[in-house]
Amino acid sequence: MDDNINREFDFFNKLGFKGPFERTLSREIHAIYAKKCLILDIGYDGSYFISLKKTKTLIPGLEENKINIFDLDERDFKYYDIRTLDFKNRIFNSVYFNDRHEKFFWYYRRLLLQNPEILNGNLYKLSLSYRLLRILRLKK
Repeated sequence: MDDNINREFDFFNKLGFKGPFERTLSREIHAIYAKKCLILDIGYDGSYFISLKKTKTLIPGLEENKINIFDLDERDFKYYDIRTLDFKNRIFNSVYFNDRHEKFFWYYRRLLLQNPEILNGNLYKLSLSYRLLRILRLKK
């Protein structure tokens, strides 16, 4: 898992994220990147998934890997689905890979690189109001 993640998501460290910190939860393996209040969690439980979490307050020790995020209360986070950046799954459906893991890495890398403001903490594009404006075709 580490080689693929380091190769595909090496730009996280260039943007100031610390990690990857490897954690396990039950049968899942997680590679966690942290930057201030943002947490990117790349997990594997037979297939890959990625989640973006924002802590409600700054948690000391999070970037230094002194705190296990799984020990924190779920109410301390706000969760965002990065796939909402791909309106109508156009990016996901635009490419075919025999290996679905390669497609996962390509897809999320592309979404995050096309929306660098997300990784800098500006999560407006993941908000409900932005999605509604896109549905009404008032935003691209």
